[in-house]
Amino acid sequence: MANDILKSGKVTPLEVILEVMYECRRKKDMAGALDAAKAAAPYIHPRLQAVEMSGRDGKDLTAPAAPVIHLTIKQA
Repeated sequence: MANDILKSGKVTPLEVILEVMYECRRKKDMAGALDAAKAAAPYIHPRLQAVEMSGRDGKDLTAPAAPVIHLTIKQA
């Protein structure tokens, strides 16, 4: 079924994966639905990339970026 849909050129591969997932759920094949969901996930929910933080000119961020204001709280 999925191959026929894909070969028709009327849908994207992601749509085929989602159709397989829905069909597996309808048939109570939760293992198949889970496999299809895992295959579809990267297309729908991209992974976050790690970001390296650095200061100006690539220097370390050792000092605060903005002045720090110290507050004194008086006790009653």
